[in-house]
Parts: sequence; C-alpha cells; structure tokens
Amino acid sequence: SNIWQLKAPDRVVWVLGAESYGIRKQTKGACDELLKLYQADENHSLNVSVAAGMAMHEIVRQWKA
Repeated sequence: SNIWQLKAPDRVVWVLGAESYGIRKQTKGACDELLKLYQADENHSLNVSVAAGMAMHEIVRQWKA
C-alpha cells in the first residue's frame, strides 16, 4: 500500500531503505506494514531524507485531524 492509504497508528517506527536497494529481506520480515511513496515519474527516486519528511508529515497530519 502507499502512505496516503495508511490509517496512522498511535505509534510508528519508520525503517527507511536505500534508494537503489531498499531494505534487507530480514528487516522487511520484521515490519508490520510496508509502504511506498508513489511518484509521477517512476524513473526517479526521492532522496531518503525527503521521503522521511513526507512520511512523517502525513502521520502528524493524521494525528492532528
């Protein structure tokens, strides 16, 4: 699923992967949910700090709603 479909839980721990490699399979297995940030241009990827900021903003937005 993607970040915009997530119903924000009360607590969140973000695991952020590298732009080209993502996260290890063992790390993925320990996650409750895997999310994507979809972009208009699939040939480019977001810098991990930008992706983290977008994800955190969405969670805080939902918590304040």
